[in-house]
Order: sequence, then C-alpha cells, then structure tokens
Amino acid sequence: MPAFDKTWQRLFKEIVIWRRLSHPGILPALGVSPRLFPTYVIIEWMINGNIMEFTLVLLSKYIFYIYIVLYLTLVGANKLEER
Repeated sequence: MPAFDKTWQRLFKEIVIWRRLSHPGILPALGVSPRLFPTYVIIEWMINGNIMEFTLVLLSKYIFYIYIVLYLTLVGANKLEER
C-alpha cells in the first residue's frame, strides 16, 4: 500500500501547512477525522451551511441580478425603438 501511505503523508503535510495559515478568507483547519476512509478535514462550522449550499445561494442572487439588468436593458431598448 505505498500509494495509500503517500496519500496520507501528503494529506498530513497539507493539514500542517493549513493549520499555520491565518487569513480572514481561509477557514482554520481543526484536525482530521480518525477514520481511515473516507478521510475528512475538520473545519469551523459555517453559518451559511456547507460550500454547496453557500454557492447555490450566491449563484441564485447573481442570476437574479443579471435577470434584472437584462430585463431593464430590453425595456430601455424597446422604449428607444418606440421614439
């Protein structure tokens, strides 16, 4: 199982580096799950849920704003054509 050992070594190295990072945009790594497979990196709880939920909420907001801009642009173009 050398590939498995190499994966664990890379993961451990990544966690050690991650724990040293300090930036408002980076969640602190608290540790690694004790299970062998699947392995989870443990981070702080986020108010907005997991990354998928956060991304969906963010995308839905942007899609709404893009829709409004396109709608207003088309309405403005129609008003110009009427003149």
